[in-house]
Amino acid sequence: MRKLKPSHIMGFMISANMNLKVTRPAFITGIKSFKKSIGIKDYDVNKMATRAEMRVFVCAQCHVEYYRKGNEKTGAKLLKAQHPEFELYSQGIHAKSGVSCVDCHMPYKKVGAIKITDHHVNSPALKVGSSCRTCHNNTENELESRINTIQEKHLEMRDLVMDALVGYIEKLSKNQNHPQIEKLRTYHRD
Repeated sequence: MRKLKPSHIMGFMISANMNLKVTRPAFITGIKSFKKSIGIKDYDVNKMATRAEMRVFVCAQCHVEYYRKGNEKTGAKLLKAQHPEFELYSQGIHAKSGVSCVDCHMPYKKVGAIKITDHHVNSPALKVGSSCRTCHNNTENELESRINTIQEKHLEMRDLVMDALVGYIEKLSKNQNHPQIEKLRTYHRD
């Protein structure tokens, strides 16, 4: 029998026994700290996480917010919001319902007589039938319309609020001692 070696797939580690494995030190530290805050001491994500948690954690270790250094136009310490998915997901209805990243972004597909996970990772909106309709009892057209409406409204509201906030910060920046400036910069960062 051939012995398997550990390998990297999609940026995360698959151990020699084909178990999922978290490898990013910052994520391991962050989850350990979070688990401690809820009463779980000495949490080891690779030994103590459930299979359902690991199906999220292997994605979350990269798709997570982090701070960045550098000169910012508003003076706020900003997050690199390239991958805020884990924070948004973990507070949403999908996480509360036990739906993992894989369920939506790598849904099952039939290959001959077997069912396998689709390893073409992409937006669920590109395969609404296999991604969304597994749980949602709507037509594909209804779901696509709902997705587009939610995304458009989110971007519209985000842009409106961010433009107003940045404009106000820039106005107050003329007086660095203004009592509200740091509070507003914190709102901007958050």
